[in-house]
Amino acid sequence: MVAHQRGDFATAATEAELALAINPSNEQALLLRYDAYRKQGDNEKTSDAAEALRQTGSASDAARRVFNEGLDAYRGGDTETASAKFREAVGLDPDLANGYIMLASISLADGDPKQAEGMASKALEIDPDNTNALKIRYDAMRSLGDTAGARQALEALIRADPQWASTDLFNHAVELYNSDQMADAANALEKVVEAQPDDAKALFLLGMARYNLGDSEDAKKHLARFLELAPDDPDAALAKEMLKYAAE
Repeated sequence: MVAHQRGDFATAATEAELALAINPSNEQALLLRYDAYRKQGDNEKTSDAAEALRQTGSASDAARRVFNEGLDAYRGGDTETASAKFREAVGLDPDLANGYIMLASISLADGDPKQAEGMASKALEIDPDNTNALKIRYDAMRSLGDTAGARQALEALIRADPQWASTDLFNHAVELYNSDQMADAANALEKVVEAQPDDAKALFLLGMARYNLGDSEDAKKHLARFLELAPDDPDAALAKEMLKYAAE
């Protein structure tokens, strides 16, 4: 323990091996041995030590330690090191959903939505209602152009977190609308309105999105409902003007 704390990992590994010769199931020694070999860069002995941890059911503690190192690297902007740490963590503990989520997040930010979707899906196999994994999977599906998959992911996300529709999903829809991604914005706003039928702002934006997509009839329905709910809203005048255009 002392050798490990002072960074003398060669001695720490030797001490751990001696402890394990006396008691092969010593969890602390198993963990210290794994960590000492890992920090020495001895891949073969690290692999053997990791297997010993898995066989004794002690791998989850080591995985959390490595995962936290990954978080430190990620917060410091070193995503390459972070990715390596997260992969090592899920290798130790395949049920570590947060490890897959972090790998998915990094992949999405790096412009690899296919990899992101795969990692998010692995997290969802472990924790089907994990909202972070569902959000990443939704964004990845959109980036891949998989409309059906994105819709399915969005519906799963709303089921897992209904309140998300009126907060994060609405804000996401506004971003889509402002970036001229009208079809995606309209789809997201439809989900907001399904969850919150009297959300005036969502109805207004949905009406505008539908109008921009050339669906005048649907636009009129949503804009009219917006005016019923919020006749004095600052956007009411624009809604009335758009209704006139839609009627022509």
